[in-house]
Amino acid sequence: MKQEQAHQPIVEVYDDVEQGSEAWFSLRRGIPTASCFSLILAAGAGRDKYRRRLAGEILSGLPAETFSNHAMQRGKDMEAEAFDYYANRHFATVRRVGFIRRRLPNGRWVGASPDGLIGHHKGLEIKTMQPDLLIERLEGGTTMPSEHRAQVQGLMWVADLDEVDLLLFYSGMPIAPKYNIKRDETYIKTLSNAIEVFDFELHKLVEKIKKMSP
Repeated sequence: MKQEQAHQPIVEVYDDVEQGSEAWFSLRRGIPTASCFSLILAAGAGRDKYRRRLAGEILSGLPAETFSNHAMQRGKDMEAEAFDYYANRHFATVRRVGFIRRRLPNGRWVGASPDGLIGHHKGLEIKTMQPDLLIERLEGGTTMPSEHRAQVQGLMWVADLDEVDLLLFYSGMPIAPKYNIKRDETYIKTLSNAIEVFDFELHKLVEKIKKMSP
């Protein structure tokens, strides 16, 4: 289902698309997504590699091959349990969605795949964290993990949200810390500007490669 704003679909919500499905990969193909926004903000090899990966998806019409490690598989295996934990512990009705995308001023898209939406203005992100790292995080205090800032604020920008709950979870652990993060307009402005520049460079690279064709 698509959610439209005003007379033009600025934000589209796909709640009938399963994450990891062929349709999901098709929606994400060739566009910057929130899980990689931190790469875009960082000037370096990771940003360049991500730009080439998206360019390859645009040029080939196929999603890039993805790497799956033990930690990623663990996240998939524990996702349903973590989702139920959050819903039951915080008495929240969480709506699962497959993908959300936002139209940029140039007409192209950016996207995000949240773990859920709560009402119309709140999102949920779940990160599984192995016990020793979770204990280290708890010993360090209650500050939100900074490594997730770009993804969480990016989700709020893409989906027009006011806040996001970030849950750190591991099956069997007696505590799963939750961080409530509010929308930061200054940070989002910096992020959106950086992504528009990245998108321009991405499509400039695509055109450059096209011109190399005999």
